[in-house]
Amino acid sequence: MDSDVTLYTHGGNWPPPPPTGRMPLEQRAKIFIPFDPLKGFQDALREKERELEEAHPDMKPLV
Repeated sequence: MDSDVTLYTHGGNWPPPPPTGRMPLEQRAKIFIPFDPLKGFQDALREKERELEEAHPDMKPLV
């Protein structure tokens, strides 16, 4: 029973070497997909900003 864990804990190659070759394009593309856990949150923030800008036209953004 020679598992990877046994090899690493008994003088084996630790940390394990990085995988060779390239990641398949289908998997790689998933890394760059935007992640939006709170659907509609950005839109709600923009709406609130617009309301505040209309209510206080003399104020300037901080950024």
